Amino acid sequence: MKFTSLLAAVTLVATVASAHRSHVQPFGPDLAHQEYQVPTPLTSNSFFAGSAANPAKAATDFVEQQLTSSDYIVKNAYTSKHNGVTHVYLRQVVDGLEVVNGDINVNVDRNGHVISFGNSFYKGKGGRRHGGFQKRDLTVASIKDWIRQETEEFMEEGRQLTFGRWGRGRPHRERKPELTKPAGVVSPQDALASFARFLNVEIPRPEDMDIVAATPSLRADKADVIMTNCPLTATGEVPVSQAYIQTAEGDLRLVYDFKVEMKDTDNWFHTQVDAETGKVLQVIDWVSDATFNVFPMGINDPEEGERKLVKNPHHVPASPLGWNSQSHKKNFTTTIGNNVHDVFHHYGFDEESGNFQENNFGKGGLGNDAVIANAQDGSGYNNANFATPPDGQRGQMRMYVWDITDPMRDGDLESGIIIHEYAHGISTRLTGGPANSGCLGWGEAGGMGEGWGDFFATMFRQKPEHNYDSEFPMGAYSASGNGIRRFPYSTSLETNPETFKIMDQSQYWGVHAKGEVWAGMLYEVYRNLNLRLPFTEEWYTEDKTKYANTLVLQLVVDGLKLQPCMPSFIQARDAILQAEKLLTNGEYQCDIWRAFTKRGLGPKAKVIGANFPFGTVRTESFDLPKNC
Repeated sequence: MKFTSLLAAVTLVATVASAHRSHVQPFGPDLAHQEYQVPTPLTSNSFFAGSAANPAKAATDFVEQQLTSSDYIVKNAYTSKHNGVTHVYLRQVVDGLEVVNGDINVNVDRNGHVISFGNSFYKGKGGRRHGGFQKRDLTVASIKDWIRQETEEFMEEGRQLTFGRWGRGRPHRERKPELTKPAGVVSPQDALASFARFLNVEIPRPEDMDIVAATPSLRADKADVIMTNCPLTATGEVPVSQAYIQTAEGDLRLVYDFKVEMKDTDNWFHTQVDAETGKVLQVIDWVSDATFNVFPMGINDPEEGERKLVKNPHHVPASPLGWNSQSHKKNFTTTIGNNVHDVFHHYGFDEESGNFQENNFGKGGLGNDAVIANAQDGSGYNNANFATPPDGQRGQMRMYVWDITDPMRDGDLESGIIIHEYAHGISTRLTGGPANSGCLGWGEAGGMGEGWGDFFATMFRQKPEHNYDSEFPMGAYSASGNGIRRFPYSTSLETNPETFKIMDQSQYWGVHAKGEVWAGMLYEVYRNLNLRLPFTEEWYTEDKTKYANTLVLQLVVDGLKLQPCMPSFIQARDAILQAEKLLTNGEYQCDIWRAFTKRGLGPKAKVIGANFPFGTVRTESFDLPKNC
């Protein structure tokens, strides 16, 4: 990972905004039929027995035989080496177009057994689509035909055909594709102008934006066309595709799919606009709002300790060339690599699963996506953020100066903020597969995205002298005082009273407040494990099951891989419980249940109503399972 400084990004503070951040609340359809299934009770039972020799085929056989007859594409598939579980991520296809919120993830153990799955595929028939689209829209079809013709000509003439990244390659010829537009369909230009108005931005002359064919690409995230001369972006380019989206009412709508990296704000929007009405149906912001002379692991900020000279701190399996390799260059001002990258590589956030790495060393996944990190970013104050596009595209981290104290303090010197921000990249890439950055957009899923960041930050502050009664604020150095959360993370219900149902309250509708609740639950899990297992300062231990901190980190990372796209608290809890079952055969099931049950997320907890933003009623459960 390439760092010009230190940082990643997601809004750390909901109450203090960056000066250059458009705070658009992400939203989208709430799908009542979305599910995540784990065998109950959690035993070695499975849903389907397939071939151990080909776990990916076992997953697709299961999907075709027991879940759906719909077309699909495999977006990602990889195996976690430490437990042998293969994770397969599918996207639904209707009439040749992807359904942007139609996802299935299937988890297959080393014996070829399907042990859990998530499913949000559209269950209706194609005839329920709106707008009279019985075939693919002619606009996209004509462009696809043009690309195919260009490809054939290249092949016939013996010339090299280059497959490039969307939005960055030039069209093969300076010739515009011939476009046609069926009656009743808004143009891509008008659809993008509609999204701009949604942002309270005006595009004076949408017709001045041109459409060119995208460079043909083998990448899963390729665009159909490129919109040029767009005033919203620095490059003037916006990748455009057509797709379908499921609505909360059970309909299937044809949409324009835009990826808009804003020029004047720290936003990178992935949005879908209705191709018939121009209405914005879904918005996800890929930006989440936090020998080396360094503060070593465990030192959160300058008030906790001094810098220390550490020699060759990189972990060789994760960074075989170290952190300062720059090919044959003798002079450089950047560092490639960091300890957070290396630690999480050790716990399974590796090349295949979509980590941020410039050179993947032939180990799978897509490279050339080292994080661009800005220290003391001048575009704002009192915040930090991290943008997470799909695998193969660079994450972006911005760290700001905090002016709450005099003199001002540098957020780059508080490791908890940096780790929180980087964690957004980890949780986004692992949930739903590395090709899908839209699985933690809002609601409980978005809240847990914040919570994992706080939890990881808190874990890396742990020291041997800490115990069950230790308490940890978040952002206390940069923001001074008690930090940026309502309560410190603590096992005391007096110090931190947050339980599952508190999220029904209006002050907990935002993702940061929900994240506090989730991080508090995960901290309880760690402390319960720490009652039975010791703490180690060696994060690269081979046997991660021997120590409480290494075990909980592995379980949480594994849970991210197992859970479905747009998970609920209950589904994420079940994924962690299954991760423990796979790794330690249920040795610590009851310890984990006690942690969640203490905060109201016991086995009978449930949610009634929409996931976002209000109208949800949660029922708490404080009873343990019978076997505990």
